[in-house]
Amino acid sequence: QVDAGPDIEINLGDGVDLKASATPNNFYTYSWSTQGNIICSNCQSTSLVPTKEGYYTVTAIDQNGCIGKDSLYIRIKKEYNIYTPNVISVNGDNVNDFFIVKANAALESLDAIDIFDRWGGKVFSRRSVNKSDFDKLWDGTLHGEKVNPGVFAFVIVGRFIDGTVKEFGGDLTVLR
Repeated sequence: QVDAGPDIEINLGDGVDLKASATPNNFYTYSWSTQGNIICSNCQSTSLVPTKEGYYTVTAIDQNGCIGKDSLYIRIKKEYNIYTPNVISVNGDNVNDFFIVKANAALESLDAIDIFDRWGGKVFSRRSVNKSDFDKLWDGTLHGEKVNPGVFAFVIVGRFIDGTVKEFGGDLTVLR
């Protein structure tokens, strides 16, 4: 008898450890069939970061050729959120000096980020931003000069690991 483990519910972007067991205690060859990028499809224990919910099946074959199968269901809670500061100080004290983006593990990259002044003039624009660059996006300058303190609007287009693209917007106050 093979046991793939209990059904699981995770947040999009979270990893899952899968561990199969089989009885009686013999030598088994394991094979996982999944809908995601699995670390080791022929291991008793493995890990993956699923992007689609569904059944994940393990097959175990003992030294006599006897086959057993079991499945577990992975349900994925899809939360598409980003978090940004509403104030940056850009005064050189290394505290809140940059406009940044934070998110859960589901956010893969930013397709676009645009920041506008109160008259609608674009003061910052960037395309195809990798996660490694989320912590220092805009330093409160335009053409190398500090912008005047005030309220700015932003539009961010985020791409998530399941292929979903979402647009976010908000405002940002720049202080000196």
